[in-house]
Amino acid sequence: FFDSLLRQAADGASVEGAGANIFVDRSGDLFGYILEYLRSGHWLLRDRASDTEFVNALRDEAGFYGLDGHRDFAPLPRISEYATVWQFKNDTALYVDCFEQTIREDPDHQGLFRLCKYTGVLPLDQQTCTKRFKATSHSLQSVVTYFAMRGFSLNHIVGGCMVTHTTSADGQTRSGYGTQYIMSRLVSFPSPCQASWTPPNTQR
Repeated sequence: FFDSLLRQAADGASVEGAGANIFVDRSGDLFGYILEYLRSGHWLLRDRASDTEFVNALRDEAGFYGLDGHRDFAPLPRISEYATVWQFKNDTALYVDCFEQTIREDPDHQGLFRLCKYTGVLPLDQQTCTKRFKATSHSLQSVVTYFAMRGFSLNHIVGGCMVTHTTSADGQTRSGYGTQYIMSRLVSFPSPCQASWTPPNTQR
């Protein structure tokens, strides 16, 4: 944008007087982020990275300044991706409800999680696209630490909640009280599934 503008100025086109100030009638707030990107090559959005409306406006502004050729590097809104670790009361088995890609994208998970036989074929629901895995470890600390190393933070611990789990091909289920450990991390959108969703509910 500025290369073109200054080139026109050098050619004597539409700029008032030598050394005149050039006024660009655009958002000064958004331009600060554009300027930072041009300086560093990185979009430093900080706490505004999860503001979808702001990021979309910034993407439009980047297009105005001729950064369309940099679409692969355009700012992307960041959303919360959830993973819920849970277990039945008085049971050592641990389950995880999360995106399948969250597990599969890690080549070093080394069989730490197995897709549940009767609930893993289809998403738990179409809104969250989450699937259910069973942890091969019975150590809650190990499972939570695994997700923490992947950028997840523990947000809530919900005790005494009713949990239902499918246990057979004919639809038989086990229901009982359990504890949920709800974790989340910020990811760039588009994500593996939809952007707008709430933490997974293990009551299925």
